[in-house]
Amino acid sequence: MSFFDEILSETGLSLPASGYNIVDYNGEVLYAEGIKRVLSFDRTSVRLEARKAVITVDGEDLTVEKLDEGSAVVAGSITAVRTEKK
Repeated sequence: MSFFDEILSETGLSLPASGYNIVDYNGEVLYAEGIKRVLSFDRTSVRLEARKAVITVDGEDLTVEKLDEGSAVVAGSITAVRTEKK
């Protein structure tokens, strides 16, 4: 069972309608699942598109460390993560 499946099972929740999951590791690394593409990025902001949402990661010295089919890893000094419905 995956980490996210275990959380859903333990809490009785269902898969989010927006189809994405985010884990922020101590403000240094952000892992996101359900990503369709990177909309924009620079050293202070990364915008990721999920099925029904846009995820914005703000910070300093940000880099997109990994981008696979459906997931992304953003590293740096993360100061904020915002989501907005499309």
